[in-house]
Amino acid sequence: MRPKATARDLPPRMLRRTKRLKSGEVWVGYYYNGRDEHGARKEIPLGTDLHEAKRRWAELECKPAPAETGLMMHVFDRYIREVVPTKAPRTQKDNNEAIHQLRKVFDTAPVDALTPQHVAQYRDKRTAKVRANREIALLSHIFNLAREWGYTARENPCRGVRKNKEQPRDYYADKSVWDAVYSQACEELQDAMDVAYLTGQRPGDVMRMMENDIRDGALEVRQGKTKKRLRILLDTDAGERTELGKVLDRIRARPRKVRSLYLVATPAGGPLNKWTLRIRFDAARTAAAKALDQAGTLEAQALAARVRQFQFRDIRPKAASETDLEHARKLLGHTHEQITETVYRRVGEVVRPTKSATTMPPTAQTKTAPIGAVLTSGGSGEIRTHEGRKPLAVFKTAAFNHSATLPIFSELRRRFPQVAEITKKSCLKTKAFCVMHRFSRPVHSTALPHLRSVDHCDAPRSIPAGIAYVTRSNNAIDSTCEVCGNMLAMPAPFSR
Repeated sequence: MRPKATARDLPPRMLRRTKRLKSGEVWVGYYYNGRDEHGARKEIPLGTDLHEAKRRWAELECKPAPAETGLMMHVFDRYIREVVPTKAPRTQKDNNEAIHQLRKVFDTAPVDALTPQHVAQYRDKRTAKVRANREIALLSHIFNLAREWGYTARENPCRGVRKNKEQPRDYYADKSVWDAVYSQACEELQDAMDVAYLTGQRPGDVMRMMENDIRDGALEVRQGKTKKRLRILLDTDAGERTELGKVLDRIRARPRKVRSLYLVATPAGGPLNKWTLRIRFDAARTAAAKALDQAGTLEAQALAARVRQFQFRDIRPKAASETDLEHARKLLGHTHEQITETVYRRVGEVVRPTKSATTMPPTAQTKTAPIGAVLTSGGSGEIRTHEGRKPLAVFKTAAFNHSATLPIFSELRRRFPQVAEITKKSCLKTKAFCVMHRFSRPVHSTALPHLRSVDHCDAPRSIPAGIAYVTRSNNAIDSTCEVCGNMLAMPAPFSR
């Protein structure tokens, strides 16, 4: 074969073509000097990347690819060039930072030389343990694509490598922390906190909510991370506005100098972003902690320490922790309950203490067991449990609103697993509430127990509004208005 007169740094029958563009830059492309089916000379394009062009040249020549084309640096380059731009902006930033760390170790390593031992050593040497898990996960994806691109046929070295143990954030912003920061927040920050809590969405999704997202009595949300669509209702089945509906009505009715299409906006009409939101939240948190420090009491100082740990991202877990698990899963847009339970539920399950016969009389064990923690909102309340024809569970609150009834119904579902659905109904005379539930097995009545004669209740009207109860007697489910005494007993579809 005659020696090449030009491009001697290239393999045989590989050509380099250059062209100066109007911008002044020099374009460089590589071609294979081949032949068509008729034997005529034909230049086959190999691309603009030298190492990738050499790999394609090797395929056309039926030769092994040059050793320098099988280094991880070329796989990283191609991943950054072809894959990273297709991801979300925040994910692109995270991927570039992770690849920067991976290049320090694996950049000059041959693709075929990587082993699980090398990946495990990288995991152990990395000081940022959580970031090491993310970087190994990204390396695994990059290696899988390298297999698809033909760089290697070996097994993924990241497979089977243990990850560092991670501890999810477990901070819970209780009512005292929330009130302390909320009282120091400006108007637009209060709007952001209310909408974030009532919708349970991520901060970025809250900032993107617009007025035209309100359609047909619901706030339509498209989550930026998972692209999942949600419709959060603004009205109850009875036609009353939900707490979210009231907040949105307040925001939309507020006069502004400039009308904004965004629900969370400044008084001047400008939308909030993550930086302006953080400035306002940090200022409110600092002011709340400073005010508590000035009080001088130990309780105030302890609360100030908890306030300083409060972050805006903790509002989403707070929303998930203050409702039942199934509702929290749907509201947060999760497919399975595991991520909701593990990461976002930050309050413990409500349980009763152990009863000892030596410390508690037998009559007291069956008569009363107050659990005040169940009623997280709606005023003071109590729970009583009895046996026989007495109420099996009694719940009393100062008012029955949406946030007050959810923990009650959750407690009923926990105590009575056979109950598939629970709703509430009020006595028209006394304004008291009874609980109706639908059993998981088919029964003749769709909802029982039921108040028998609510229109003829002669009880006085001075009782506190809000009584919910379920009663049981042997094989019958009894419903008794605790005010007027009316009862309806029907055969139970189960035996206990």
